[in-house]
Amino acid sequence: MVKRDWRDNCGAVYILVRNSKSIGFLWETDILEIRPDERGRGYGRLLADFMVKRSFDEGRSLITIEIAPSSAIPFWKRMGFTPVEARWGHGDGLYAYRRFERRLPIGAGSRVYFSIEFSTERGHFSGAAPFFRLEGVGECLPDGIVQLPERVVCFNPENTGGDDFARITVGDKVIFQDKLKRTEGARCGIQRDVGYTYFIERIRLPQR
Repeated sequence: MVKRDWRDNCGAVYILVRNSKSIGFLWETDILEIRPDERGRGYGRLLADFMVKRSFDEGRSLITIEIAPSSAIPFWKRMGFTPVEARWGHGDGLYAYRRFERRLPIGAGSRVYFSIEFSTERGHFSGAAPFFRLEGVGECLPDGIVQLPERVVCFNPENTGGDDFARITVGDKVIFQDKLKRTEGARCGIQRDVGYTYFIERIRLPQR
């Protein structure tokens, strides 16, 4: 599968080489493999560290991986990943994720209260509590923009399918309450990173 996708230019393959000998490889963030006779020498950690740094530098909000075999769980825990049961649409595998914390600079501008909530589609229509909620104080910038103190990421480790919803409040006014993928959401500051994860760093207030 890796050879086929590499030949079809569908993904990058990174190969770890020592003394002109291939030790292991990494295919994007999907498959990491070390030769059986070279395991236990720290090469897996080298490739995993490379994957994490590269993903962060690409602007990703998080990494999700599939763990196989299950004996690799302790290794990925040491690498900062949190294992979860199989998510909707991914068969019976064991998955893990690692979030990236991205703090953002706040200047000396005036402050304003904000609240961001993320809900599943089912939770939105049933009135259930959101799976994520953050409230805090942002900085008012020119042109009706509110700078947040950190990147706010929409990620539900126990995703049950469907489109996620967002509710964005600034001050005492709800400025957005709908599916994240709506065009109006992008106008309010909802973005997607290279891993297709929705996030918010700045809230754009509606034009009066």
